[in-house]
Amino acid sequence: MAVVTSLQNWFSLPLSYIKDPHNRRFLGMVVGGLVVLGGALYGYSWYSTYKEKQAQQIFDDCFQEYEYAQAGHAQWARVEQLCKVGYQKHSSSHLAPYMLAMEGEALLKQNKKDEALAVFGTMMSVLPTSSPVYAYHATKYALVQIDTADENIHQKGVALLTTLAQDTTNSACDMALYYLGLYYWSVNNTESAKKEWLELMKLQEQGQGAPSPWAMLAQDKLRNIL
Repeated sequence: MAVVTSLQNWFSLPLSYIKDPHNRRFLGMVVGGLVVLGGALYGYSWYSTYKEKQAQQIFDDCFQEYEYAQAGHAQWARVEQLCKVGYQKHSSSHLAPYMLAMEGEALLKQNKKDEALAVFGTMMSVLPTSSPVYAYHATKYALVQIDTADENIHQKGVALLTTLAQDTTNSACDMALYYLGLYYWSVNNTESAKKEWLELMKLQEQGQGAPSPWAMLAQDKLRNIL
């Protein structure tokens, strides 16, 4: 009986609290605040979706112009500008790193290596390491670093490329191994080039699925050495 009485008292407390005029005013303020908060959260969600759709449209425009330039039907300067503006307007979008990637490529096509290096550096800082294409872009970034005249940056590129080549768990390991071998080949270090390419061939033999195009290129190079 005491339990029933306690439960009745417990359920009657909220009702008596609400009936009090002073408490009703306070509850009205709380409920009103929750409604405003809910509306703000909904508005933010809607705004985020709207901004992402805008980013998608600009990304599509950039990519279309990029393909036109690849085919020789557009100017790389136009691609550079579109991607630059797209990133500035939508730097918080998940598509932002890929706008930077296209801008960097457009700069390289115009032989603006220093500017491209800066853009690729920004891209790597905003591209999530969890991205399935992170290793590919990191390899590209390493190659751009290697191609610079600044010896310090050049060595950083070699170090990054070596790290990527030695990490057999990353998706671009074969690409990194090929280019590391090619780097050694370009500086007349034939033994190191052969070592990297043989490692690539070994990985290819151990792997499954379609043959790596980088392994095929390495095999052609090895024919000139072995």
